[in-house]
Amino acid sequence: MRKISLLLFGIILTLLVYVPSLAEATEVLQDVDYEVGNTPTADLSEDSTMYEEESVDEITPRFGPTNITYKITDKKVVGRGWGDFRNGPTGTGPGTLSINHSTTLNREFTNTISGEFPIGEAKIGASLGVTIGKAKTYGTSYTITLAKGEKKTIQFQPKYVVYEVTQRMYANGIATNTYKKAEVVVFEDWDYSWYSNK
Repeated sequence: MRKISLLLFGIILTLLVYVPSLAEATEVLQDVDYEVGNTPTADLSEDSTMYEEESVDEITPRFGPTNITYKITDKKVVGRGWGDFRNGPTGTGPGTLSINHSTTLNREFTNTISGEFPIGEAKIGASLGVTIGKAKTYGTSYTITLAKGEKKTIQFQPKYVVYEVTQRMYANGIATNTYKKAEVVVFEDWDYSWYSNK
């Protein structure tokens, strides 16, 4: 009976020691909105939706009410770019230095919009399949090898894609020659490098 009690005590003690480690590992994995290689790609397919105007500032009709709507007629890539470098961990060799799953780094990026978007940023974002104006955290994965005595710092920077979204105005259901263009900057991936510390 004493052996069974000691065995149960050992199992309980083992669980108490390892459960916090499991919880910590789960917390790290849940710390990102998108894991490495799982960043959403913008949807450039045709959008046939007729969107109501959110801000009325275009037409003051002379005769009767005018219902203004917009249709997204084009979505395309117009550029790519890189954000500022951010410092990662520093280490001294021999060994490896990794940035993987670090929860202490700034791995956030906020997709932004500029230009003209009378239908509102939320509808533009929904059409592209991305979130605009809200910071998201993206997973990182990069490892370097350090020789004995080497001291290096990993640095990383966001890569992004710029999309142009064209919205055509319709007045009472009739297409006009008025077009509004918005540019949306969307996170694509991280770019990595390192520098030596003397």
